[in-house]
Amino acid sequence: MANKKNTKRALADSFLELIDDKPLAKISVLDIVKRCGAGRQTFYNHFHDKYALIGWIFATEIDEAIKKHGHNDPKSTSEDILRIIKSHSKLFIAVGEDATVRQNFIKMYRILYTILDAYYLSHVQEILGAAEISEEVKFAVNYHCYAFSGTINEWVQQGCPGSVERIAQLTIQFMPDILQSFYPPNFLL
Repeated sequence: MANKKNTKRALADSFLELIDDKPLAKISVLDIVKRCGAGRQTFYNHFHDKYALIGWIFATEIDEAIKKHGHNDPKSTSEDILRIIKSHSKLFIAVGEDATVRQNFIKMYRILYTILDAYYLSHVQEILGAAEISEEVKFAVNYHCYAFSGTINEWVQQGCPGSVERIAQLTIQFMPDILQSFYPPNFLL
């Protein structure tokens, strides 16, 4: 395979095709590599198991959504994050239901939290410049990211009811005021 990013993407695409046909517990590393024409060692050169691959899939797609919109459009960014998770909801639920991989589910939740935390903190730092971020703002970011991550988890577990746009609107609307103050007055529209 040509390069590291293309190899990871090929493994991810192979896995995502398999998840449509087989339960998560029945998908092996061998299944993944056979589907994309790679060897087992190629897989292990990039991921330590299929759950690391799942984490990479979510992290990569969410990171691309964040880069697409930048910091000044949290509603569109939230909508894209929700669309990504909704498109992989079967996978998200499968990881959560597998009692043997409960730790991996927690890792996925943590991946989402970490991406959101970095997104909001980098926006705040961009606004503040060289000034230090206050403890209150750090707390608000932490609070919002945990709330957003938990809300997404519940939303997926319930079958993703409601529109992505409405869920995104609500997650932004209930953002702590101190965090909202770093966005233009009309960003909720």
